[in-house]
Amino acid sequence: MPRALFAPTAYALVAFAFATILAVLVVTGVVLRHEAERVHGQTHEIMENAVPSVVAATRLKDLVLGFPTSSTLSDSDDERQYSAAVARFRDVLTHQQQAATFFPGERQQLDVVEGAFQRYLTLERETRGEPPAARRKVDRARERLAAACERFGTINEQGMSGAQAILAEVAAREERVLLIGLGVAVVTALIWAVLLAGAIARPLAILAQEVGGMPFRGPIVASRLGRLVPREFLAVGHELERTAAILREAAEAREVVARQLEASLAREVALNGDLASTNAALDREVARQTANLAEANRTLTRLVAELQEMAQSKASFYAAVSHELRTPVAVIKGGALTLAGLGGRLEREAAERLLANIVSEADDLARLVEDLLDAARMDAGSFGITPEPEVDAGALVKGVLGSVAPLFEEQELRLELAIIEPLPLIEADPVRLRQALRNVLENAAKFSPAGRTVRVWAAAAEEAAQPCVVIEVADEGPGIPPALQPRLFQPFVQGEHAQGGTGLGLAITRQLLELHGGGIEVAANEAGGSTFRLWVPALAPGRVST
Repeated sequence: MPRALFAPTAYALVAFAFATILAVLVVTGVVLRHEAERVHGQTHEIMENAVPSVVAATRLKDLVLGFPTSSTLSDSDDERQYSAAVARFRDVLTHQQQAATFFPGERQQLDVVEGAFQRYLTLERETRGEPPAARRKVDRARERLAAACERFGTINEQGMSGAQAILAEVAAREERVLLIGLGVAVVTALIWAVLLAGAIARPLAILAQEVGGMPFRGPIVASRLGRLVPREFLAVGHELERTAAILREAAEAREVVARQLEASLAREVALNGDLASTNAALDREVARQTANLAEANRTLTRLVAELQEMAQSKASFYAAVSHELRTPVAVIKGGALTLAGLGGRLEREAAERLLANIVSEADDLARLVEDLLDAARMDAGSFGITPEPEVDAGALVKGVLGSVAPLFEEQELRLELAIIEPLPLIEADPVRLRQALRNVLENAAKFSPAGRTVRVWAAAAEEAAQPCVVIEVADEGPGIPPALQPRLFQPFVQGEHAQGGTGLGLAITRQLLELHGGGIEVAANEAGGSTFRLWVPALAPGRVST
């Protein structure tokens, strides 16, 4: 290759190599984006059809469960309610038959629902006025109709599950495409690297060959090197010639250095003794560091296990949140639909019960949403309190017990309170502190069998040589295994006997108490059950609640 063309050609090869890699990555990105848009459209279409169908299936089933049984249809008011329920069922079924065209088997199942509905109506008319024993087949037809509605909802839920499977498959395919693109880019880079290495390594090999023969037999500028490479390599050749002259002078000085080395060898023998002792010390340090590394590996293994358990707890948390949200929403929706459909035809007592159920479930839903918001604030680091000076701890405890008393009465539990007077005043956020104590009391009520007693005790004490107000809540539930107690206050962690819930209450409680400068711990009772111990710092010893 002519010398004048070498440098531009090498630069062009480098530029072309980078352009090729960039083109491969761009093509890969375009393919992944197209695939993502296509899957987004499919998923949107599936969810747009499946979600209303699942809601309709739930409503149909709720309406069926509201139909009278063989022993409940007794007067004209019940007859009007029955007729209204049948009319609403027919309207929902007709609307769904017109809209359901997406999943395979959906329309066929709606035909099955319609057949079961007509069978129920026929049997109800034919057995009107007959004894309850003869009308039990109406109950069986009603049960078959409810099961058909549930199967219709299952078809749509399976469709949504299928959409999730498609998403997973597309994600895997996108990952493969990305890996292939990266692989092509790497292979292309290697090919161009080999070409560039060949273009650059050959003149360097010639230089290495000449260097191996120093001092040179002739000037390197006049050798083969001058016909292959540009000015830069020729400049290197000139420098090598100059270096050869320097090396000849160095050879003459080598003998002098050799004599100096003999003297250095004597000193080296003396240093070897010091080196041996240093090596022994290094061996001991290596052994110590090896032991530290083994301990670090054990700690890492434990942390990995905890992370895996946390991931599993999060999955359980998402399922629990879905369940906890679905139940109050279904109750609120069913009650609202009943009030909207029947209007003023409901008796006052029945309407009040429906409204009470709606309010109760709305309160539960609000508490669940507040827990989720608190958990989000904890993750974001924005969870805080607004303390007030001189809060009366005794009044706060009594107020919380008064607010949870209906819950304990509903579950047939006894609630005992003992306050050792006087209690010192505390600086605290009363709203947040009541929330923390209420979480612990509701947790005790959840796990205590009916007829048992939950005892609350409050007194002044010391924690870490600091005056505090201590509150203990003791239940008679199944207890908490010792292995679970250290992790009980982590987010998403629940006890072995938990039925429902999100696993956030105790984690939020611990965070609230720590923000107050206090804490919480749990211990097992000798007679069974658990005792939760909460404490917050108190003000000056002389300042007590009145």
